[in-house]
Amino acid sequence: MQETGEMSNEQHEYIEIAEQNIRNEIEVLYEQAREIADESWALTEEAKETMQIGDWAKYRLHVRRRANTVSIEWHRVRFVGPSGKRRPLSKYVPRGKSYKYSMNSFRDAPEWERDAIEQFEKELEPIRKQVERLVKSLKFLRVYTTEREKLASD
Repeated sequence: MQETGEMSNEQHEYIEIAEQNIRNEIEVLYEQAREIADESWALTEEAKETMQIGDWAKYRLHVRRRANTVSIEWHRVRFVGPSGKRRPLSKYVPRGKSYKYSMNSFRDAPEWERDAIEQFEKELEPIRKQVERLVKSLKFLRVYTTEREKLASD
């Protein structure tokens, strides 16, 4: 018979399966965000070919996988240095506590880029929200496991 806090092998297995399923879902969301970032990049490249320099995109979408989470953020890009040797300088645009960027953060973007960012943000908002909830679920599972193991050892 098991003690109160002790977990059976089957319970450990269920928790491991749950954790793996959560990680898999985070990976799916990462891939969705990457696809949006790729769309954004393609739009930026297209603008370079069809528009004047002053109407080029000023913002880049960065999507990164970090440990058990996904980072989805915009960066303001400007080019520095002498003509012919210019290089991009990227600065993070803070989002705030919301899951969606305020369009006020992109006031200096050309109208076409603001429209695109607004559309991308409609798609990214639920991804950020889901990633945050899944990460919290992983943390709760770890806390639960740790507490069960502590009970078993007491």
